[in-house]
Amino acid sequence: MRGEIGPAANDNTIGSGISPTPFAWRDPAKLPPREWLYGNHLIRKYVSATIAPGGVGKSTLVVADALAMASGKAIMGQHVQKPLRVWVWNGEDPADEMQRRVTAAMLHHRIRSCDIETRLFLDSGRDTPIRIGQTSPNGPQIAMPVIESLIVAIRDLEIDVLIA
Repeated sequence: MRGEIGPAANDNTIGSGISPTPFAWRDPAKLPPREWLYGNHLIRKYVSATIAPGGVGKSTLVVADALAMASGKAIMGQHVQKPLRVWVWNGEDPADEMQRRVTAAMLHHRIRSCDIETRLFLDSGRDTPIRIGQTSPNGPQIAMPVIESLIVAIRDLEIDVLIA
């Protein structure tokens, strides 16, 4: 029959007990403001994504954005609240290629090493693989030890933004 909900394809009891939360008005003055980190694109405690086909400049944009955030300079036209600690992890390019790109972008945007001090971290997936998924006899799973290692590194180094 139309409009009826049939039995679930996979009877999963994990979600039992879910119920909607009714909206309750809150004084707008008491709502915490968003913690914008970089323009209107990145907010602390949120996941953001830059998605586009290959070969259109995502890696170049990532490097320039990372330099803007680490230096605190609006080199890409995005407001930066303050210099941020940024970790760029590139899963495709080797470390020497990443070094070339960052150096070229620094020269182009007139960013000096003292402008970014110790706030920019750069890793290649070829040297430092980060695999957050794994297969198991029960199917795909999240690799919790990898996630926990990421969290420890982010906390220990006080990373504001991870770009992966």
